[in-house]
Amino acid sequence: MSRTVEFVQINASTKQDRHGVTGQVKDAIVAAGGWVTGFQQFSNVSVCIQFEMAAACMAPLVARLEGLGMQFSEASRRLPGELAAKPEAELMGTFQLTFFHSDPDERMIVPAVPG
Repeated sequence: MSRTVEFVQINASTKQDRHGVTGQVKDAIVAAGGWVTGFQQFSNVSVCIQFEMAAACMAPLVARLEGLGMQFSEASRRLPGELAAKPEAELMGTFQLTFFHSDPDERMIVPAVPG
């Protein structure tokens, strides 16, 4: 019997410190039974965390994330209910977190690669 794989996107925003809240999100994914499979930082404006987990773990994950005081998109808040009918599905997903702050854009120096 083959397993169903679903792709999910969670989108949220926060005014919290990006370093602290990024670690809290990673901890919430792991505590809910998932695995962090990738990470991409977009200056100091946003971070995207890739993860995998069973669909049955989505409700506990969203509950943990809501406890961190973030603002979620409407579609993200609906995810646990939409996935309740398919708890056996495997999820591949992204958690996109946007940071609201007054800090200037963080410039990252990329070293030149010889020819």
